[in-house]
Amino acid sequence: TFDVEETLELTNSIELTTFDFTAENYSITKAIDDALGCLLTITAEYEDGSSDVFYIRVVDMTCEEFFDWLEE
Repeated sequence: TFDVEETLELTNSIELTTFDFTAENYSITKAIDDALGCLLTITAEYEDGSSDVFYIRVVDMTCEEFFDWLEE
């Protein structure tokens, strides 16, 4: 099964900082279907005005199926 909270808590290995994507400082800025599933582009914005971009691949689901699943 796909655990959204576990999957969206990512570690930025460059700055060795853990970002909690359950907070309201992130947005999904792009979602693209490809042969493997759905590739999400997530932008996290911080209080100091900086931001980071992360990519998450949801396998065996289209983006539409993924967003429908999130709304359940």
